[in-house]
Amino acid sequence: MNTAGSVLVSLVFLIFMSLMATILIVCGMEIVKKPSMLSYYGVFTEEEKSCPAFERFLRSIRAGMIAMGVMSVVGQILAIMFGAWIFVLIFVLSFVASFLYILYYQSRISPRMKRKSYLYGGILLLLGIFLLSLMVFEIFHI
Repeated sequence: MNTAGSVLVSLVFLIFMSLMATILIVCGMEIVKKPSMLSYYGVFTEEEKSCPAFERFLRSIRAGMIAMGVMSVVGQILAIMFGAWIFVLIFVLSFVASFLYILYYQSRISPRMKRKSYLYGGILLLLGIFLLSLMVFEIFHI
């Protein structure tokens, strides 16, 4: 049975996740209109910025950020409702999948970006596997 303290912690965490989700969704919507918001926008050459693949890349960032925002709130609500932190695990998996989706579209811009995307994707997968194993050990007390 949940104590008052654990319910309060869950609600505070839900408020935090809702704020984070709002920021992700707003930034995701704005990134298509103002691509200079990307922290690495200056890395792209003018030729890469003008190609149609770059527009698809910006739209994939928007879709990925919206998906991450929605999944963060849904995962937290399900975790509170059912008391199962497996939903947080699902959220982490969807976060990693969204980033891999974005990296896939980044790799289609140019051969130079393909190399960078593969490097970032490999690092992300290793980090995701590490976090996933930590969470599985914590959830199942292995």
